[in-house]
Amino acid sequence: MGYYHAYLDSYFTGVNRYLSDTKNIKGNTDSAGVRAYVQKYCRENPLKDYMDAIIAVVNELYPNRTK
Repeated sequence: MGYYHAYLDSYFTGVNRYLSDTKNIKGNTDSAGVRAYVQKYCRENPLKDYMDAIIAVVNELYPNRTK
């Protein structure tokens, strides 16, 4: 799982840099909470891929991001 976690963290860094109104997409959510969300998404959607899970978590976190 280490590579998946590293990819997720890197993706969030990209989101933070790309969105001009976002300092931290995770807001007050810690890394363990984000990973739990992704794992739950993957269990509930076994035919979806990892990128779908990442997009879903970004959409979930976006309203509570740190600006």
